[in-house]
Amino acid sequence: GAYDEATGRYDFHIIPSRLRERVVVKGSVETEPLTDRTCRRIVTLDIDVRMFAIGRIVESLLEATTREQYDKNAAFINDYLATGN
Repeated sequence: GAYDEATGRYDFHIIPSRLRERVVVKGSVETEPLTDRTCRRIVTLDIDVRMFAIGRIVESLLEATTREQYDKNAAFINDYLATGN
């Protein structure tokens, strides 16, 4: 991935270890200030799975697991910052 300092956005492209020709995952991460001490992380994903009959199911699964992982990461960061470590 690459961070664009002018836009404050990190763009990425994930290359899977298997089925590279059938699975494309790319996206971006941005932050938006809410207050002087808080921000919102905005993650945009584009998931494309080209597999007959199950592509949409795999896309939904990837979306759900990615959302779950980002929620866990946010909770960890919030706890870490709250304890002052």
